[in-house]
Amino acid sequence: MRVGSLLIALCLVAPVSAQTIYRDRVNNNDNRDQNDRANAVKRAEQNAAKTQMEAAKLKIEKAFEASPDWIEAQTQLKQAQTELETASKPILDDLKSKPEYEQAVQRQSDAKAQVAANQQNPSTATPAKLTTPATQALDAADDVTKMEEAAIAADPKAAELKAKVATAGAKLNALTQQRDAAVLADPEWIAAKKAHDQAAVTAAQNR
Repeated sequence: MRVGSLLIALCLVAPVSAQTIYRDRVNNNDNRDQNDRANAVKRAEQNAAKTQMEAAKLKIEKAFEASPDWIEAQTQLKQAQTELETASKPILDDLKSKPEYEQAVQRQSDAKAQVAANQQNPSTATPAKLTTPATQALDAADDVTKMEEAAIAADPKAAELKAKVATAGAKLNALTQQRDAAVLADPEWIAAKKAHDQAAVTAAQNR
């Protein structure tokens, strides 16, 4: 009698357990699907907000860069750079004929060639073989730059034009900072960024 009762109890419990497992599995799958759909929605919201941020940014930048102050700063910088390039050409041409300059340029060229050769044979290229010529190339390039800058600085007209380029560049840089600040203060950009950040937080919480 007891054995029969036990069998009946097992028969009743087993289906219930199987049903419970199946129901839990279905619920888990449903929850996962819901989370996936929610995340997809949030990703779409993020992308839309990002597009709105870029549109607002571009709108401010275009308006700012069409202003007389910006156009004038751009024109002054380009003009100063052209004048400096023109004044520097004969100075640098003369420098190229000097032995110490020629030697520095040759050192740089040889070191670059050695770097390229080592990179083509990675099996035999030790760290020292790669870093030593690379360092030598950088040092030689630094020597070349220093000699060019010294030659230009020694010429009063070229030195004056170099200072003019620096002044024009600083003016444009200041306007660039004003432009970027205008973007960050734009209500449309702020609203779009807020929507983007909220969507990102929600998506992270649903993972």
